[in-house]
Amino acid sequence: MLAYDQPPTELDEGEDEDDIEIKEVGWRWLMLLLFFAVIFNNFMTIVSFATISVQVAEAFDVSVMAVNMCALASPMLYIPMNILAQKAYGKFTKEKVLRFAVAI
Repeated sequence: MLAYDQPPTELDEGEDEDDIEIKEVGWRWLMLLLFFAVIFNNFMTIVSFATISVQVAEAFDVSVMAVNMCALASPMLYIPMNILAQKAYGKFTKEKVLRFAVAI
């Protein structure tokens, strides 16, 4: 029998797709919640700076564009960091990747 958490392999002779055992892991909801929290946090930065970008620019004597670009830095890194995370999950164990992510 094939397990869901194993790397995909071709079916053995005599096996069909109905023989695949799918294991549900309890931490999948935690991962979904953490993923949602990160996305929510990233985009709340943009929303919160949208109304005060002019005042921040005047206070720090910089352009409004510089303030908005700083607010967009985290969402712009979203795709490259996802690619990096996918490669890390393929190379390291889940525990090591999560520990590193929490540490940074």
